[in-house]
Amino acid sequence: MCNLRAAAVVHGQDAQSLAVVRARSIPELLITERDPEQLTRWRSRAEAFANQVSLFDDPDVVRQPMDVIPWRFQYRYQCLAKSCPGHRQTIIDWEIVTLWRKVRDSADWQDKMRQKSVDEL
Repeated sequence: MCNLRAAAVVHGQDAQSLAVVRARSIPELLITERDPEQLTRWRSRAEAFANQVSLFDDPDVVRQPMDVIPWRFQYRYQCLAKSCPGHRQTIIDWEIVTLWRKVRDSADWQDKMRQKSVDEL
């Protein structure tokens, strides 16, 4: 990852943007709350989208706003570069959101997310 980031500085848009990165050890899953202002903006957008009428929609059907996820999911790890200070990468994959929706009502939902996304994967 350190090499990819360095290449991005040197090569700009021509740098490789997709790669498999090896970590020194098993990554840690970080789960943090999103910024309240950001959540407010996203919820407003979700409501506006739900209230937007389309030519193809039945006007009598009320659409539900999109689900706004109040959590940020990131992996923290060190790559194999000798002087790696460590990396935090936000997970934007749909599978992490689907997993959260599946376990969010459990008291130990964070443990279940860590077990699936770190231990199993």
